[in-house]
Amino acid sequence: MSDKEDRFEITPEVMLQVVEEHRGIIRAGCYVPIRHEVATAEPALLESALVDWWWESPTALIPTRRQVNEVLDILKARPDAVVRASSASWHRLRLMLILAD
Repeated sequence: MSDKEDRFEITPEVMLQVVEEHRGIIRAGCYVPIRHEVATAEPALLESALVDWWWESPTALIPTRRQVNEVLDILKARPDAVVRASSASWHRLRLMLILAD
Protein backbone atom coordinates (compact mmCIF):
# COMPACT_ATOMS: atom_id res chain seq x y z
CA MET A 1 0.00 0.00 0.00
CA SER A 2 1.46 3.37 -0.95
CA ASP A 3 1.79 6.09 1.67
CA LYS A 4 -0.89 8.14 -0.14
CA GLU A 5 -3.40 5.32 0.39
CA ASP A 6 -2.59 4.85 4.08
CA ARG A 7 -5.33 5.67 6.59
CA PHE A 8 -2.83 6.81 9.20
CA GLU A 9 -2.02 3.18 10.02
CA ILE A 10 -5.64 2.25 10.73
CA THR A 11 -6.20 -0.94 8.78
CA PRO A 12 -9.31 -1.84 6.80
CA GLU A 13 -9.68 -4.84 9.11
CA VAL A 14 -9.97 -2.60 12.17
CA MET A 15 -12.52 -0.39 10.42
CA LEU A 16 -14.55 -3.46 9.36
CA GLN A 17 -14.41 -4.87 12.89
CA VAL A 18 -15.83 -1.62 14.26
CA VAL A 19 -18.73 -1.73 11.80
CA GLU A 20 -19.40 -5.39 12.63
CA GLU A 21 -19.37 -4.59 16.36
CA HIS A 22 -22.09 -2.02 15.71
CA ARG A 23 -24.29 -4.58 13.89
CA GLY A 24 -23.35 -3.28 10.46
CA ILE A 25 -24.21 0.33 11.22
CA ILE A 26 -21.59 2.76 10.02
CA ARG A 27 -21.44 5.37 12.77
CA ALA A 28 -20.07 8.85 12.47
CA GLY A 29 -16.35 8.55 13.00
CA CYS A 30 -16.01 5.13 11.39
CA TYR A 31 -14.47 6.67 8.27
CA VAL A 32 -10.77 7.54 8.39
CA PRO A 33 -9.57 9.48 5.33
CA ILE A 34 -6.51 8.39 3.41
CA ARG A 35 -3.48 10.69 3.36
CA HIS A 36 -4.16 11.66 -0.27
CA GLU A 37 -7.66 12.85 0.68
CA VAL A 38 -6.26 15.00 3.46
CA ALA A 39 -3.81 16.49 0.96
CA THR A 40 -6.30 17.13 -1.86
CA ALA A 41 -9.97 16.98 -0.82
CA GLU A 42 -12.19 20.04 -0.78
CA PRO A 43 -12.11 21.61 2.69
CA ALA A 44 -15.86 21.20 3.31
CA LEU A 45 -15.71 17.44 2.67
CA LEU A 46 -12.48 17.06 4.59
CA GLU A 47 -13.77 19.00 7.56
CA SER A 48 -16.70 16.65 7.99
CA ALA A 49 -14.52 13.53 7.79
CA LEU A 50 -11.94 14.89 10.24
CA VAL A 51 -14.46 16.20 12.76
CA ASP A 52 -16.25 12.85 12.77
CA TRP A 53 -13.00 10.88 13.07
CA TRP A 54 -11.43 13.10 15.72
CA TRP A 55 -14.49 13.65 17.91
CA GLU A 56 -17.10 10.99 17.09
CA SER A 57 -15.08 7.84 16.45
CA PRO A 58 -15.61 4.59 18.32
CA THR A 59 -12.87 3.69 20.78
CA ALA A 60 -10.92 1.49 18.35
CA LEU A 61 -10.58 4.38 15.88
CA ILE A 62 -9.80 7.27 18.24
CA PRO A 63 -6.78 8.98 16.69
CA THR A 64 -3.55 9.20 18.63
CA ARG A 65 -1.70 12.48 19.10
CA ARG A 66 0.78 11.27 16.46
CA GLN A 67 -2.01 10.62 13.94
CA VAL A 68 -3.54 14.05 14.59
CA ASN A 69 -0.14 15.70 14.15
CA GLU A 70 0.39 13.84 10.86
CA VAL A 71 -2.97 15.13 9.59
CA LEU A 72 -2.08 18.66 10.70
CA ASP A 73 1.28 18.48 8.92
CA ILE A 74 -0.45 17.45 5.69
CA LEU A 75 -3.04 20.23 6.06
CA LYS A 76 -0.35 22.84 6.67
CA ALA A 77 1.55 21.69 3.57
CA ARG A 78 -1.43 21.97 1.20
CA PRO A 79 -0.84 24.46 -1.59
CA ASP A 80 -4.27 26.01 -1.00
CA ALA A 81 -3.80 26.39 2.77
CA VAL A 82 -3.12 30.12 2.41
CA VAL A 83 -5.17 30.79 -0.72
CA ARG A 84 -8.30 29.30 0.79
CA ALA A 85 -7.78 30.83 4.20
CA SER A 86 -10.80 33.08 3.71
CA SER A 87 -13.34 30.30 3.17
CA ALA A 88 -15.58 29.20 6.04
CA SER A 89 -14.36 25.61 5.84
CA TRP A 90 -10.76 26.70 6.07
CA HIS A 91 -11.60 28.83 9.10
CA ARG A 92 -13.04 25.76 10.80
CA LEU A 93 -10.04 23.64 9.81
CA ARG A 94 -7.72 26.34 11.13
CA LEU A 95 -9.68 26.30 14.39
CA MET A 96 -9.15 22.54 14.50
CA LEU A 97 -5.41 23.16 14.07
CA ILE A 98 -5.45 25.53 17.02
CA LEU A 99 -7.48 23.17 19.20
CA ALA A 100 -5.23 20.23 18.40
CA ASP A 101 -1.95 22.06 19.12
